[in-house]
Amino acid sequence: MMKPGTGIQICLLGLVLTLAACEAQMVELPPLIAPFTNMEGNWHSLVDGVRFSLECMAKGEPKPDLQWFKDDEPYEPVDGVVIDEAVLDFSDPRADLHEGRYYCKASNKLGSAKSEVVLVSTNRPKSPEWAIAPNFTVKPEVEIKEVDSFVEFKCNAVGSPKPEIIWTKNAEVLPDFTDKTVLTIDRVSKEDIGTYACNVSNLAGYDYKMVYLNILTQSPIFLESPRNRTVSINQEVFLRCSAKGYPIPSLEWRFNGNPIDVEADPELEQNDRGDLVIKRVQNETAGFYECLAKNVHGEVKQTGYLKVVSKTTIERGPVDMTAEIRSPVTMECLVVWDPSFELSILWKKDNVDVKMGGRFSQGSDNSLVIEDLAFDDAGTYTCVASTSQGSSTDSGTLTVIGIQPSLISGPLPQTVTEGSTILINCSVDGFPKPEHSWFNDTDRIYFDHRKPDRVSMNEDGGLVIEDGQLTDSNKYICRANNGYGNPVVESAFIDVRLATKVIKGPEHQKFVMGQNYSFDCLVEVDDNLKDDLNVTWMKNEQPVDVSHERYDMFDNNTLNIVDTNEEDIGEYQCHVVTLVDQVLISATIYDDQASWWWLIILIILLCIILIVVCCLICCVRKRSKNKGRYGVKDIEDGKAKHNKSDIHYSINDDTDSIHNDLLDDNEKKKPIFTPSTKPLLNDLKGSENSLLNLTDEELWLRKGMDEDGSFREGRYAD
Repeated sequence: MMKPGTGIQICLLGLVLTLAACEAQMVELPPLIAPFTNMEGNWHSLVDGVRFSLECMAKGEPKPDLQWFKDDEPYEPVDGVVIDEAVLDFSDPRADLHEGRYYCKASNKLGSAKSEVVLVSTNRPKSPEWAIAPNFTVKPEVEIKEVDSFVEFKCNAVGSPKPEIIWTKNAEVLPDFTDKTVLTIDRVSKEDIGTYACNVSNLAGYDYKMVYLNILTQSPIFLESPRNRTVSINQEVFLRCSAKGYPIPSLEWRFNGNPIDVEADPELEQNDRGDLVIKRVQNETAGFYECLAKNVHGEVKQTGYLKVVSKTTIERGPVDMTAEIRSPVTMECLVVWDPSFELSILWKKDNVDVKMGGRFSQGSDNSLVIEDLAFDDAGTYTCVASTSQGSSTDSGTLTVIGIQPSLISGPLPQTVTEGSTILINCSVDGFPKPEHSWFNDTDRIYFDHRKPDRVSMNEDGGLVIEDGQLTDSNKYICRANNGYGNPVVESAFIDVRLATKVIKGPEHQKFVMGQNYSFDCLVEVDDNLKDDLNVTWMKNEQPVDVSHERYDMFDNNTLNIVDTNEEDIGEYQCHVVTLVDQVLISATIYDDQASWWWLIILIILLCIILIVVCCLICCVRKRSKNKGRYGVKDIEDGKAKHNKSDIHYSINDDTDSIHNDLLDDNEKKKPIFTPSTKPLLNDLKGSENSLLNLTDEELWLRKGMDEDGSFREGRYAD
């Protein structure tokens, strides 16, 4: 039976709990102030004795405190003004006491907001007639974001002169963002919560937009939580736990359901992230560890089991895996052991020790890393972990597969002319190199590389068709396969058309003043290409204006020229273009008289060239006969005097006279040869023509002449 008053107490208790819960769920908001009303821009007229008021309409949670300012100073009311909570009441305004600039400020624990500034005066401020007050084109908006997320506020305006942009946070100017249209915050934190405003101003006035930034309220969500672990005695262990949410969650640890007092146990520590650190694991450390994350919006918890072993154990070793050739692989070998003993790790492949170096290396966590896989790397890998307490092994099989084919450039639809060479690409990557096969629709194309054929395959797997024929029009399919993955299958349609043929082309014609001329351009085009046929006439590589009264182009593409004059002399070209080929045929209207002048000039040039060639031939023949003078100079050591001689190898020349030409008047003597030199001269028997045969430089030196021109056996003497 309930005692009297018990029901009232229960109701009161329920009310208190309800209010507490409501208070806990109350969403906090930075302050915001609405724009003033009943004003012309940012000006309010002041007329002596005419009552008016300014209301500071602010909101926020907790409720913000309000304060009024005049000319940037806290305002204390004077005669004729009363402050009634959010209202500044000018009950008896006077110009000499109350003119000035007024604004209000609202503040709570999340930030501050400043209202727009209002000029209270008897006369409206004047601005230049050409000036235009700022007008927002982009206004900032309220942002509510998750913790650590990116935020940007945008603001822009037009006006004349260009408005200046000022950003504020909690009524304080942010100088780093002056005249910037975007205010950014890379990672939102609690310190960034507040009221932000964009103020745009110029000579004609200003505009003002106020917003706030808040963090999204969120119940805790685990980013990392405890998991089952196996550790060895005396190890240091980190049990991970982190969570996000707003307000930022608190983290608590429990062991086997009981709260852990980190302060009371020197072997335990909780770091800034919230991880539980066990500095030295013992047998009694084994058990269930629970992490609890909570804030006013909820809580989450996660439990992990910590297993303690006393012998060396591989907790996570290599597993069976399949990897592509040329790729890297890592095989794990996570070992728990008593750190007071030295650990040794050995890797084996097919029970043979793996030699580290080159493509094989061992990571700091004892894992095996293999770079640039080869087919020979396939096999069973074993991690052997040993200490003096014992050893543990774990194995996994590695299967190496090739790289499946992938298309680099495939066949494309083509329209070509008969007789042309057709190349259909099918370039494929893969390892081993994929094998290509081609199909003409459903029929396979076979290639004989021992003898040339009109249809062949190039080194890249492309199909080459020489001398394309109309019957080659078909769908061609390329298939490339190397036994790994799916083969590459691509196709394209090849359309072979008749080449454009000239039936009758223009002919050269001699110019006659005032005569009419016609140039034919009759061509045969494939029926399927006629719709896209384009025929144009050019004169000296410039388009002919067929709209001119003296030019006309008929339906059969014939060009007609009437009443010709000298300006019509030149080369005329008919340019025929289809989707797949083009033909250029030409003829000339030539001036016969001008042609004779060119012929005369050409004959003169040929004569000049002939004369030059004859002169060159004469010079070459003269040199070939070695005809000329050779001075021989002999200076003996210790003698200031030297002898000269001129030797001329010719049949008709006077040797003595030439010799005398080279001597001074006092030295005009015939050369005298010593007896030792005469045998040399005696060897030169026969006519002077035989002497010519001995003028070769090597033979002459061999007969006794030095390179400087002196004789070793004979000399010229007085």
